This record gives sequence, C-alpha cells and structure tokens, in this order.
Amino acid sequence: MQEHAVQKQVEFAQTKLSVIEQKLQHYLNYTNITVLEREGREKEEYPLLLSDLRRLSVHCLEAKEACTMFLTTKAVPSAQAQQLLKRIYQRCVLEFFNPKNDLWYENSRASYTGSDAIHFRFEAPNSVHVLFRNIEEPFLSLQEELQMYEKNYFAN
Repeated sequence: MQEHAVQKQVEFAQTKLSVIEQKLQHYLNYTNITVLEREGREKEEYPLLLSDLRRLSVHCLEAKEACTMFLTTKAVPSAQAQQLLKRIYQRCVLEFFNPKNDLWYENSRASYTGSDAIHFRFEAPNSVHVLFRNIEEPFLSLQEELQMYEKNYFAN
C-alpha cells in the first residue's frame, strides 16, 4: 500500500475519531445514572450502558492520539500504520457495533429502510438516542473505509 494512501486513511480516521470522542466525552461529562433515571424506566441497564460508553470513549481517545502521533512522525513504516488502522477497526468500530454488555445491536437492514443503524435491547432514554444518532454516521463511515483493510490486509 502506498504511504500516501495510508496517511490519508489515518487522517480520515483521526477526523472521525475526533468527532466521536468529543461527542462521547461531552455526553459522559454531563450524564450520570441519576440523569438517566429521570429520563427513562429501565434503570438496571444504565450502569452497563455508561460502562460501555466509557469503554468506547477510551478506545476512541487512544486511537485518535495514536493517529496524531503517526501523522506528526515522519518516518513511520506503512506496516505500523496498517496495524494502527487494524486496531482502530477492531477496538473502536467493532466495539461500537458489538458492545461488551450487548445492550445495543446493529440493524443490518437500516441502510435499506432509512432507519437508525443502532437498536437498543431496552427502552433507552431520549438523550441516549440523540447521542447515538450523532455518533452513528462517523462510525458507519469508519466501518466502510476500514473494512477493506480488515479484509484485504489483516486476514493473515
């Protein structure tokens, strides 16, 4: 893979991760279990939901920082950049679409029906739906861009 193409992919990932991480941080800084309890009914799910969101936020922050380091370092081999893209796909994208606590899932038919790609296994509060609508597009873009790398370059 050409170094320029790898650099463009890392720049793209960094941009999307910055948007995602900013939205997750803002939500997590201003939301706690008490706030969620005022919004909804499924209170036993809220600690797991916040845990999954914090985990996702940490993965995205670490990946964004790794992208920044890659882009500021001139002599990084493209093999390391490919590993970075693989790690972003596995730890951020897959974590978003397959969360640890299995509280939400990807509706694979969403692109055909025009509905949200993420559906919850519980009655999520409105603020959670708003958050997911805001981070869904960047994650879908990352998924689309990085899937070819996962299949073509990291199958070994």
